[in-house]
Amino acid sequence: IPKAVTLGASGTTVTIPSGATITNSGTATGFPDNGPAFNAYVGTMSGIPNQTSTVISASTEVFDSDGKYDTSNYRFTPGVTGKYVFFVSTKSNQMNYRMQVGIFKNGSIIAESAGRMEVENHGHGSSTYTGVSGSQICICDSVTDYFQAFVWQNTGGTATFYNNQFQGFRLA
Repeated sequence: IPKAVTLGASGTTVTIPSGATITNSGTATGFPDNGPAFNAYVGTMSGIPNQTSTVISASTEVFDSDGKYDTSNYRFTPGVTGKYVFFVSTKSNQMNYRMQVGIFKNGSIIAESAGRMEVENHGHGSSTYTGVSGSQICICDSVTDYFQAFVWQNTGGTATFYNNQFQGFRLA
């Protein structure tokens, strides 16, 4: 017959001495975790317009701990208020222009990271790529808040971006 065991009482501190091991073979509740969390990407995005913030169409999930990332509209809607860490990155093989990545919250820019691309060889052989990335801690203060990653460039025409990543998790 299973029975509940209570250690201490309200307001009491239970100390686990150094060197002691806590083993859990059951369900642990009441402990914070870093979910919801996700990691999504898209390999290539072509035809990105000049001087226009474009949502990164990260439609492939590496993982999505709570099913909160939507691969059809590229939105992360955590449904849990708190602070979240987001990471965005991209690469391009076009040189001598400026590009940015950043975060939209509910459709508006809240964070961006910019880089001016100079002629450099970061690739192998004839492949030359430059990249920009950024991370940001954002506040989700409503269960309906959603977040998206974006890219922006100013080549004077359209651009192609590669290895586009969007990741995020809740700070426990």
